[in-house]
Amino acid sequence: MRDCSQIEAMLSEYLDRDLPPETCAAIDRHLASCPACGQTARALRATVELCRDYRAGARPGPLPAEKHAAMKQALQSVLSDLRHRS
Repeated sequence: MRDCSQIEAMLSEYLDRDLPPETCAAIDRHLASCPACGQTARALRATVELCRDYRAGARPGPLPAEKHAAMKQALQSVLSDLRHRS
């Protein structure tokens, strides 16, 4: 389908399902066959989910240590994947 850099450029839209169904299906196939892109997508999805837990509005208390660690690990994983591809 596309190369990894094209997949990475579409990951946010893919995770939000803002792409046409056939494009999402092609990305699904790529992620299933490319361990690096699959890991990047999982890490980005985890980061997005953690961020959604802490939307602006209701002011939560301090971020629990385990959530902070999970966010940090997800972000570091994405950054590491990106560094290794450059």
